[in-house]
Amino acid sequence: MDKRREVEEIAHAFLGAMNLSLTPAVTETEDRIQIDLSGPDAYLLLERKGSVMEALQLLLAKVAESKTGLTKRIVLDCEGYRGGRDNELVELA
Repeated sequence: MDKRREVEEIAHAFLGAMNLSLTPAVTETEDRIQIDLSGPDAYLLLERKGSVMEALQLLLAKVAESKTGLTKRIVLDCEGYRGGRDNELVELA
């Protein structure tokens, strides 16, 4: 099984265990695996300026690394939050 599929299964397991109604869309590039989450429970991950999403990203990365030997970076996004946050930071600068 390829790494992208394994990471997708890990993400489904996490979301199921957390009882969150979110759907992961997993894509892979040369340097990272991107997980985009969408669904009615998205707001729960975006509270506290996305700190819950950041924590989940760290946990997913650690589990994926230990279970699959993944060396690529995992990036978790929820409802396009990262893109919007990047735009805010650019405007502030």
